Amino acid sequence: MIKKVTTGRFNGKYEVRTSMRDQLGKRHFSPRRYVDTYQEAKQFESEDRLAFASGYTANNASMPLWKYFEQWYLGNVEPYLETNSKNNYRTLIKRLRIDLAGRPLKYFDGNKTAIQLYFNELGQKYSSGTVTKYRAFLRKAFSDAEYDGLIRKTPMPSENMIRTTGIDKGMFKPVASLSLEHANKLRKYFYENIDLIHQEYLVLLIMLECGLRPSEAKALRFDDIDRSKHTLHVHNTFIEQDNSIKPYTKTRSDRHVPVSPQLEKLIVTFSEQKQKRLSVYNINNEHNLMFRNELPPTTRGDRLLSSSTNTNKVFKKALNKVGIPDKTSDGLVITPKTLRATHDTILIQKGVSLDYIARISGHTIEIINKYYHALLDEVVNEEAEKVKNIWD
Repeated sequence: MIKKVTTGRFNGKYEVRTSMRDQLGKRHFSPRRYVDTYQEAKQFESEDRLAFASGYTANNASMPLWKYFEQWYLGNVEPYLETNSKNNYRTLIKRLRIDLAGRPLKYFDGNKTAIQLYFNELGQKYSSGTVTKYRAFLRKAFSDAEYDGLIRKTPMPSENMIRTTGIDKGMFKPVASLSLEHANKLRKYFYENIDLIHQEYLVLLIMLECGLRPSEAKALRFDDIDRSKHTLHVHNTFIEQDNSIKPYTKTRSDRHVPVSPQLEKLIVTFSEQKQKRLSVYNINNEHNLMFRNELPPTTRGDRLLSSSTNTNKVFKKALNKVGIPDKTSDGLVITPKTLRATHDTILIQKGVSLDYIARISGHTIEIINKYYHALLDEVVNEEAEKVKNIWD
C-alpha cells in the first residue's frame, strides 16, 4: 500500500507498507518506509512483495530484542562495514541473546528505565568505552524501530540521557617494551640485514625508530618520506582481513613523524631499488606502496602486503639472532607491537613531553598514562627530586 502523508514530520513523503497473510490467515506487515517520490515508493513496494514471496518474515514488536537487533544489523549495517569493525556488533548480539533472551522489542517501547538498568549491568562487565559503543549501536537500532512503526517511542531519545559506566580493570594496563640495550642490539641487526629480500626488517625498524603501528608501517607509500622536512607522513593503515588500504580520517592519526638521518637515507635507497624491481617484474602498484608484496597471486587473490603471521615469524627470528628472550622480565610477551611501545618508552625516559609523544604516536595523553603509568611515576619522582634541590 502506498499513501501520501499530509501531516506530521513525514509530511509530503510517500509511505510504503506491504502485507501478506500466512497459511493460518495471520497478516504480516513489512516495515514502514518513507520516500520522496511515488516512483521510489513503487520500487520499494515491488521489492517487499518479492521478499514476502521468497519466505521473508517481517520484523515485529513481539520478536526478541536480540533477534530484531541481529536482523537490523544484517540488513542495515553489516553490508557497509569493514571486516574488522564487525566484531563489536556480533559481540553485542551474543550479549543481548544471553542477557535479554526473553525480552521482546515492545518491552523497551519508551522504557528508558529498562534500558538504563541493562547498561548498568553492561558497565559491570565492560569498560566505559565499550559500553559507549554499545549504546550508540542500540540507539540507532531503536531509532529505526520507531521510524518503521515497530515501537511508538525509542527508549533512548539521545545518547547523553542514558548514562554509561564501566569497570576500571584496564585503567593502568602494563605494556611490553624492550630495554634500551636490547633495542639497540635489535636496531643494529636490522640495519645490517635490510635488503629487498628482507624488507620486513625495514618495516620493523620503522616501527622501532618512529613508533608506528604494524599496519601503518606496512601501508607507507614511496612519497610519504619528506626529504626536506625529514619526516614520514603517516596517513594510511592496512586492513589485512580485507586486503585493502584505508586512509585515516581522524586528525590525531594522520601525522608527520620525525626520521633520523640514517633511517631516512636507508628508506630512500630502499625505495629507489624497490621501484625498479616492481617495474622489472611488472607488478601492479596502484597504491604506490613502499612494501608491495611481490609474490604471485594465489587462489585468495593478489595480496598487497605481507601478513601479520609473516611479520611475527620474521620478528621472532630477529629476536633469536640477537639473543633477546621472547618475554620481558615481567612475563609480558614480546611482539612486533612491542617496538612501538619501546619507542614511546625511550622518549619518556629521555624527557620528551607527553604532548609531543602523543602527537607523533597518534595516541591521546590519556592512553599514554594508561600504558606507561609505572614509568611515568618514576619520571615524576625524578622531577620531584630536581624541584627539591633547585636552591642547592
